[in-house]
Amino acid sequence: MSSLTFVWNYLRARFDLDGRGDRGVITTEMAVVIFLLVAGAIAVVGILITAATNNAENVPVPGQ
Repeated sequence: MSSLTFVWNYLRARFDLDGRGDRGVITTEMAVVIFLLVAGAIAVVGILITAATNNAENVPVPGQ
């Protein structure tokens, strides 16, 4: 076994670097779900602000 292979295998074992594992999948899925929730919340707030602005502009102003 060459020294580079030995060092590489040692580092993989020491820092638990397994290329076949799926440890980051859950984190990625959570990031996508949180992004979608935040984007949805921003869209809802935008719709509410637009509706409130339109309603405020349609309030009749009493004449003098």
